[in-house]
Amino acid sequence: MSLKLEWLHYFVVLAESQSFNVAADRLCISQQALSKHLAQIEARLGGQLVQRAQRFEKLTPAGELLLQKARRILAHAETLETLFLTTDANRVAAPLRLAASPFLEPRLLEFLRGLLAEGRGQVQPQLMQALRIREMITRLEQGQLELGLLPHVPRSLRHLSQQIFTQSPYVIVTAPGKQVGNWKDLSYIRLVGADPELKLDIWPEHEWPRRIVAEADFETALAMCRRGSAALVLPQALAEPGLQQQWLQLGPAMPFEHQYRSFLVWSDSVRAHADSSDWLQRLFPKNS
Repeated sequence: MSLKLEWLHYFVVLAESQSFNVAADRLCISQQALSKHLAQIEARLGGQLVQRAQRFEKLTPAGELLLQKARRILAHAETLETLFLTTDANRVAAPLRLAASPFLEPRLLEFLRGLLAEGRGQVQPQLMQALRIREMITRLEQGQLELGLLPHVPRSLRHLSQQIFTQSPYVIVTAPGKQVGNWKDLSYIRLVGADPELKLDIWPEHEWPRRIVAEADFETALAMCRRGSAALVLPQALAEPGLQQQWLQLGPAMPFEHQYRSFLVWSDSVRAHADSSDWLQRLFPKNS
């Protein structure tokens, strides 16, 4: 039995409502049906997600982690539905196949929403996921991708153009309320990724040794940091959503400075279609 998007939606509503009664009313289902769906999710994932007796008490650590990932999955699903809406069914849309490194995907989706707000029906975006950096570049060079968002690019690119999309300093972030004056007094989560070409952790341990208590992917590390498990070193641009929502705070100053840059890379074939080319032209003045 697969995990359904509908179940994830039910779980997110329950987690945000913190009440079976309120969540059931919002979802227009019975409390018994909501409890049944929660039991199905827990059985599928093999662990308790909500601590409860007669009523909702709080999320378990596994529930906190699922909440973060479920929100992202549902946001992806909503965005993909929006991307295929067109205002003119008789008009042939320009293909726009896109890909991004996993922790840059939210930035790419934010960019797509901005473009869609300027006029739908001009392009047909398709987000391609789980591609490694080398594979993304190869597909861009072979015309199998039109646009990629990457943390770095090789010096030589064939038939490709590039422009800096994000430039941001690395910072230390912690859970709110943690008062620490020196980076040495913190424990840290080391970022790891599936792509061997992507170096997520930039800290030179040989110069400034620090205490590593866990290693995790980007989303898991964010959830652990939010719970107060340890601090995290991130580009400020990627930490900004958490800082704005106040479930992260800036920690002590780092002992060194390091800039993070991401690049928008596009195939020459994008220029061949007027609508795709127009989207690029409208994008770049905002980021130059």
